[in-house]
Amino acid sequence: YFDVLIETIVKLGKKVSIIYHGSHTSVLEDPNAATHFNSMVSMLKSGKLYHVGFVKKDMEKTFGMLTGQTMFPILLKTDESLIGRQYDKYEGLNIGVMTHDAFRKNLYNMVSAALLHPSAKVHVKDRYLTSYMGNANRIITHGHFKDQNDFFRVIGSVDLNMYVTFSECWGQFVNESLALGVPCLCSDVSVVLDYDKDLKEMLVVREFDNDYAIYLKSKEVLQNTDYFKIRGPEYVKELNVLAE
Repeated sequence: YFDVLIETIVKLGKKVSIIYHGSHTSVLEDPNAATHFNSMVSMLKSGKLYHVGFVKKDMEKTFGMLTGQTMFPILLKTDESLIGRQYDKYEGLNIGVMTHDAFRKNLYNMVSAALLHPSAKVHVKDRYLTSYMGNANRIITHGHFKDQNDFFRVIGSVDLNMYVTFSECWGQFVNESLALGVPCLCSDVSVVLDYDKDLKEMLVVREFDNDYAIYLKSKEVLQNTDYFKIRGPEYVKELNVLAE
């Protein structure tokens, strides 16, 4: 009832703006997303919508050029209460791969890359199909988190997180990890690291469909964890200022 809700509010004399947290990949995962796109563009052209903003990098440019309408980029803020939180680190080397098994999340390349560290424990939400990789004793399955704080406790207790996905609108997980002072590898598919050249160079994996390339990048990052304890939270604060 997306369009019905908007039309009802407009009839009451209110202006309605949309922040669209979707992308072309959304259409592949959920056909209803295509209907939402069509409705959104139609309502913008007819004046029922005041503004449309996109979270996905440069989609405001794409849809603006395709539709002839003015659209806006949106930066998301990160909860600054995460900054300064201290969690006891797990014993030994621990790597977090906290995502689900949708194709675009690239889960198996990341789990494989993490397991290439001989002594590493790899933390996942669910076991999924990782059994063919062996090393089952080194994969820690957390299952359903009871609340958000429980989730943050896990990603803040590891030495490195991975979020090297094929497609993202934003990838808030990267900035949540950085806010906790934990480095997080990612791919160059969103704007999350665009405002710090050094962080982007250090954390972005160019060959993100290559588990060995992810492994090599993770080795580099693990040699500089003290840097991220300081720079990660600083960057989150800077990005939040831009988002505001």
